[in-house]
Amino acid sequence: MNRTEVRTEHENYIKNILVPHYINQIESLGFPDKVATIHPIGKASATGPTDHNTVLSVERAKSVGACVKKHFDAEKSRGKIAKGITIAVDAKGEGDKEARTWFGPLVNTVRAGTLESQSNAFRAVVLSLSIRHIVDENDEKVFCRQLLSAKVEVTTVPANQLEQKIAELEKKMPPELKAALKEFLDGLKGLVKMIVEDLLKAAEFMGPEIFIIFKGVEFIVPSDIALMFEFKDSRGRMKKYIFSGSANKIDLNAIEVFCQLLSIVKWLTKLPEALEEMEKELEKAGKKLNLTHQQIDAVKKAIEKAQKIAGVAKKAFDLHTAPNSFFRKILGDAVTDMIVQAVNAGSTALLGEAQVATDFELVSFESKGVFDIFSFAGVARTETNERIGAPTTVALDFAARQNQSLLGFQAHVLLQRRFSLGFTLKSFEISNGNLIPA
Repeated sequence: MNRTEVRTEHENYIKNILVPHYINQIESLGFPDKVATIHPIGKASATGPTDHNTVLSVERAKSVGACVKKHFDAEKSRGKIAKGITIAVDAKGEGDKEARTWFGPLVNTVRAGTLESQSNAFRAVVLSLSIRHIVDENDEKVFCRQLLSAKVEVTTVPANQLEQKIAELEKKMPPELKAALKEFLDGLKGLVKMIVEDLLKAAEFMGPEIFIIFKGVEFIVPSDIALMFEFKDSRGRMKKYIFSGSANKIDLNAIEVFCQLLSIVKWLTKLPEALEEMEKELEKAGKKLNLTHQQIDAVKKAIEKAQKIAGVAKKAFDLHTAPNSFFRKILGDAVTDMIVQAVNAGSTALLGEAQVATDFELVSFESKGVFDIFSFAGVARTETNERIGAPTTVALDFAARQNQSLLGFQAHVLLQRRFSLGFTLKSFEISNGNLIPA
């Protein structure tokens, strides 16, 4: 009576039962905020003046609130979510309102002994648990971007099979791409044929030890290409999802063609180094195989011719990877840069996985609520519009895992893709799939 401090048994209850219960609930419900506000409501008996009782009830609420905060701060580190939460206390007091309602209008006439025997229940602080989040404007802001993920590997093809390899690449090309690259492909085939035929002819009478140049061309090949969407919420949390639909994916053949064409051109630019080594081997082989001066001169002339071609190849490489080049218009700067970097690095570098991405765009939801980006896995659909010379438009519709009242069940995002993923002059595709957590 007439006291506001927390008693020992009350503090033990708060420390050992109430606070652990709060932490368990926060962990199981996934409380989304950084601040959790508790609202202790203080009460008082009707054994004193109403004004005094109101002050008592407020102070009791403050004391209990401070005790809860103290022990929560001491224990919250055991929870993955709770450890990032700060407790705020919003203490209120109801005074002796409930007690006077209980005893009725004649409370002042009740005998002191009777009044006191029933008053302890009103000298209390009430705490109820309601973990919820009040939706504000920022909660509805979710952003999305498209990611293209590709693992890059290296395979080796013998140099004397390059013509056949180029022919295989041509078969994989869409007609419009093949037509656009005709001059480049014809020139490339001519360079390769000239080098391979001349060197083979000049060295056909020699042993295999001088065929250093024919060790093979290291082809950079993309594999495991995946289309992904990454979501970001107003709290900065991010989650990636792989789209399982078939359409709207990067044209694997197109990237493979570009990678391998660049690999051939890059090999041609590296000829001088290989040819210098070949010349050294030629001297050794000449002595070993008793080659005539005429035979050695024939090989040297073929080498000299090949070295000149290396300079032409360098110009071709620079031309087709330059800003506003044809491949950049088709694949975009991000994808092209990724391929060029891999081709330049070759097998001496740890190629691994690379990603390119669009800019983040705002997601539009049909219902209001707290949108949890970790619950978006489920049905999705993409509509892809491509027009030559313009960024590709990707409209993604997706549904949350289940129709929960706190989640935006239907959502839409319209992305302007900065890298074009197809060669058709104009196309429209629809693909149904799933968003699978990456």
